[in-house]
Amino acid sequence: MDSVIYMKLAGAMALVLGLLLLLSYGLKKWGYAIQGKGSGLIEVLETRMILPRRHICIVRVGRRVMILASSDKGIEYLGDLDEEARGSEDDSGA
Repeated sequence: MDSVIYMKLAGAMALVLGLLLLLSYGLKKWGYAIQGKGSGLIEVLETRMILPRRHICIVRVGRRVMILASSDKGIEYLGDLDEEARGSEDDSGA
């Protein structure tokens, strides 16, 4: 009799864990659609890891392009990306 209860308990736990894994997968795959893309004013142009848990990010907010540092302590503004640095990628080699 006890083994039947343990089997039901194990089945219920497996079902709950399976649903949590399915929910986690769905949020990773379709999370951006839930958030809504819209026209968006903020655009992350590039992110590079420089050390574990430390990144440099190039972010466009409207027409302004900023360089940000991201770490465990938060996000820090480093400066703006000037027109000369951006111009080299926009030119077609002229």
